[in-house]
Amino acid sequence: MIKKFGPRKELRVPIKAVIQVIREDGVRRFVSENLGLNGLFFKGGDDGLRLGPVRLKIRLPGDEGGDEPIEASGEVVRFEPDAEGKVGRGVRFLELSREARSRIMAAMERFRTKEPEEDALDSDDPPG
Repeated sequence: MIKKFGPRKELRVPIKAVIQVIREDGVRRFVSENLGLNGLFFKGGDDGLRLGPVRLKIRLPGDEGGDEPIEASGEVVRFEPDAEGKVGRGVRFLELSREARSRIMAAMERFRTKEPEEDALDSDDPPG
């Protein structure tokens, strides 16, 4: 399944990648709901993470590009609390290496024609 959200023109694919969001006030772990070359979206509790710059470490499912996580800088550009107490956050990538883009493109290709398989990781129970 391929989704385009709102006015965004860039492709996003449902991929459950483990992400670490690194800010001055600490590191938080989440699982993405979708991912593209320009950013990602995840949900989690309202832990104080709001709009602004972040550093990211991303572990893609089935990534054959290496043992190290993808590193990127980004900016939380969307913050959407819901009625259940979860907060959706959209991150736009600001800095992403050529190698990281290649690994993300490979993951998008793997997952674009099928729903991501559920495993021990889901957005209600982030790793940590």
